[in-house]
Amino acid sequence: MDRSRVKSRSALIILLLILLGCSRWEIKKGETPEELYRQGLAFYYKERYTTALERFQEILNRYPLSSYATEASLLIADSYYYRGDYEKAYRGYSEFASLHPTHPKAPYALFQKAMSAYSMMDTIDREQENTKKALSAFEDLIRMYPKSRYAERARTLASLCRRRLARHELYVGDFYFKKGHYMGAIGRFQRVVEAYPDSGVADRALFRMGEAYLKMGEKEKALEALSRLIDSFPNSGYAAKARKKVKTIRGKEDG
Repeated sequence: MDRSRVKSRSALIILLLILLGCSRWEIKKGETPEELYRQGLAFYYKERYTTALERFQEILNRYPLSSYATEASLLIADSYYYRGDYEKAYRGYSEFASLHPTHPKAPYALFQKAMSAYSMMDTIDREQENTKKALSAFEDLIRMYPKSRYAERARTLASLCRRRLARHELYVGDFYFKKGHYMGAIGRFQRVVEAYPDSGVADRALFRMGEAYLKMGEKEKALEALSRLIDSFPNSGYAAKARKKVKTIRGKEDG
């Protein structure tokens, strides 16, 4: 964007903010979609998102077929997002991305959809529905708009989501292990290894799987899990532990 356009845009914003500070803008019956849009922008840039929402929503209510309606629908989602109402923002971005897949701002909407879910993620000891939603949206963005300016950031955040999901599975697996529910623990550890091999915790999952099999008296399966750990993650600290454990198991068998 050249300097003249930047100055023009800045001047418009300043003018809108001055007008906003000098008057009480109530929604009037005869206002055009352009007037409502400018009012909404003025409130939006002043971070008065609730009032901005009223203007943008009025455009959709009165003028759903106008050229401002599409942009207003995205700004509604933005307003929800920036006032911290992530659930409504998620739905708004989701609807925009679904209805306007070829729109220039579709990649942005999909990224923001993911970020809305990302902002609602729980700690690893709780269910990870929002993490799954965020990961799904990030992956959709990468798949549908791989050359988008948001794609690289989406790849980084998707990786963080996968790591969080893996750590959640590991947390639950450890819980089952401590309670003596070894098959349940193994199922969780197996999921980490299969679904999230690059999560950074697959080595620990394999080690814990080996321990769980040993607790069940399944030495061959324990050796299989530990050997897989050694082969797949030879430089891991858990691989060093696995080698010692394998040596111990085989030593007992020989004895």
